[in-house]
Amino acid sequence: MEFRPEGVYFPTVHLRKTSRPNHLPVAFYGAFYGNPKLCVVTTLKEYINRTQFLRGSTRLVISYVKPHKPVTPSTISRWICNVIHAAGVPLSYGAHSSRSAATTAAKFCTHMYI
Repeated sequence: MEFRPEGVYFPTVHLRKTSRPNHLPVAFYGAFYGNPKLCVVTTLKEYINRTQFLRGSTRLVISYVKPHKPVTPSTISRWICNVIHAAGVPLSYGAHSSRSAATTAAKFCTHMYI
């Protein structure tokens, strides 16, 4: 992970199913200076600072219960599903459909315009 003024970059270390050799994609999340509470970069820096004393690993996401080990992809998926369901989105939506679920929920919200 590399922080820059324009955002944070996550280089891909391993080939994925859809990657070509020597063409590893880089995920980029741009900074949103208009509102720090909505800025992914600000939130990520704060998370790293707050969890630094708990870290025994270089993995980004760690468990919030002792012994604070790195979490698995299935744990992150479960967390996403829990948040989606707590927001009132039907149980038929899962972690992989979170983007469409959020857009659908926002569309039917009376005070939000898309």
